[in-house]
Amino acid sequence: MLKKYFGQRKFDRTKSFNIWVFLGSSIWVFLILLIILRIFVYQQVSVVGGSMEPNYHTGELLFVNQIGNNFERGMVVAAYDNENTAAEANYLTRFSPSTRFLLKRIVGLPGEEIEMIQDKVIIYNQENPDGVLLEEKYLGQKARQDQIQSDFYFPKTKIAKDHYFLLGDNRSNSIDSRRKGAFA
Repeated sequence: MLKKYFGQRKFDRTKSFNIWVFLGSSIWVFLILLIILRIFVYQQVSVVGGSMEPNYHTGELLFVNQIGNNFERGMVVAAYDNENTAAEANYLTRFSPSTRFLLKRIVGLPGEEIEMIQDKVIIYNQENPDGVLLEEKYLGQKARQDQIQSDFYFPKTKIAKDHYFLLGDNRSNSIDSRRKGAFA
């Protein structure tokens, strides 16, 4: 009676074998793609220091896109700590303990001028020759208070072609473009 409802089914070993081969090869292709992405596109880095607080903290792990080059104001980037290292680097250069990088935010673009008065960043460019105040919603209240309480002033400075002006979000505890010769 059961045969009447279910019929007689033969187990097809060939079909089962093909499914396992397909799954196994798919897993290998997926792993190879991950390895290629990891080697040539993304690099895992660990945040060290408090220069980007309150947005990034020591010990956080981040993936850095090594081949992107569409940089915009407000983006967070990992930059080499000096121009010589940056000039010698290419997309195969790995971040390592001997190759120090700094996590910073792009504030000024190539060809612009930038000036800082306490917690205010003023950008001078073709659209705003008299300057425009940069709106920085990502800064924490503590970072703003530290700068307001100081008599900090960074004079109007021209940003070179193919260079960016980078700042940490925690300005009172940051090695950034305010240091002469930093960042390419």
